[in-house]
Amino acid sequence: AEIHTILKDRLDPLINSRIIHEIERRVLDSFLATEHYDWWELDHSNWAAVCIGGIARAMMLIRPEGMTPEFEKRVLASLDTYLSGMGYWRYGFGHFVMCCDMLRKFTEGRIDYFKQEKVKNIASFYQKIFLSGDSGVSFSDGGGAMRYPLYLLHYLKNEYPDDVLVYDK
Repeated sequence: AEIHTILKDRLDPLINSRIIHEIERRVLDSFLATEHYDWWELDHSNWAAVCIGGIARAMMLIRPEGMTPEFEKRVLASLDTYLSGMGYWRYGFGHFVMCCDMLRKFTEGRIDYFKQEKVKNIASFYQKIFLSGDSGVSFSDGGGAMRYPLYLLHYLKNEYPDDVLVYDK
């Protein structure tokens, strides 16, 4: 395996192998050594999408043979848990989208969360809480200033061209 980044040609092979080793040891092996993480894996919060998103993307890039049916089942359970009680649209949903995009490509379309009506509705949520300028409806500890995650909005606009609006502030 090798690091698939814009830096891979600049990294010494020893550094590259150490990065792979540490990701496997600290992230993948640690995750696989547990039945589930009670505090985030089945929690209705951003942690489920953020953590499983990073772990799944690391597995697909570094150890693709590790995308076993059992591993996939845990990934999908966490993504489903996130969807059943999600919060923090920008951060958590951003990680959810990155993971689902990669899952769709990795499974050649077999797993496609973007076909779910619920995901389409969540994708268009951001525009519904927009007020004007940089103001939006505030929830919990999110604050009232909205900073548009342009990468995410444009991705979602391409995915759902008739449903997602991208405002020009």
